[in-house]
Amino acid sequence: SINEAGEALGMCTSAIKKICRRHGIARWPHRKIASVNKSILALQHRLRELEVAPTQDDCAIASLRSDLLDAVRQRMQCGSSDKSQIPAGEEEEIG
Repeated sequence: SINEAGEALGMCTSAIKKICRRHGIARWPHRKIASVNKSILALQHRLRELEVAPTQDDCAIASLRSDLLDAVRQRMQCGSSDKSQIPAGEEEEIG
């Protein structure tokens, strides 16, 4: 949250808000990032289920991987560049 960021940086939330606005961030994106992270975890879970299923559906797996990459891109646009959620070998695709 913005309060946690303020404590970590030793700044008041008003100063952080001013800096964010100066850089084009109108609102603190905490909820958006949390929502996207939740979507990423759900997609990863479903992808793992499909990959270990006795009869793999390659089309569904490819579609889920595409959705997962889209969600990671969306999170990166929110300002969170944590790549820990990106499936191995797919980091290059999102640069």
